[in-house]
Amino acid sequence: MAYTNLNALHAYSEAHGIHMLYMIAADKYEVYKPFIISGYRPNNPTLDKLPQEPWVINTKPLMRGLVAKGVQDVYYINDTHWSPIGAKVAGEEIANRLVELGFIQ
Repeated sequence: MAYTNLNALHAYSEAHGIHMLYMIAADKYEVYKPFIISGYRPNNPTLDKLPQEPWVINTKPLMRGLVAKGVQDVYYINDTHWSPIGAKVAGEEIANRLVELGFIQ
């Protein structure tokens, strides 16, 4: 249902001349889950089921890729928000997607 509504919102936006770009911030624990060696964390498949559309940005693979490469401090250590490192990567992805979609040059 949520994905149907998301697609409907995108279609409505486009019909009214608004170019929608949808980004969802991945939860810190979802990003780090494969690297946590103790404790149980239930799987949340929500981001794995996001529509694969050019106007949808899923930050889970972005952030998990950084962590897998050994980049530290993608999230703040004492809360679940992106650090400047994570925010920079997200911002760069938004800029890249805007260029790819032809919204900016």
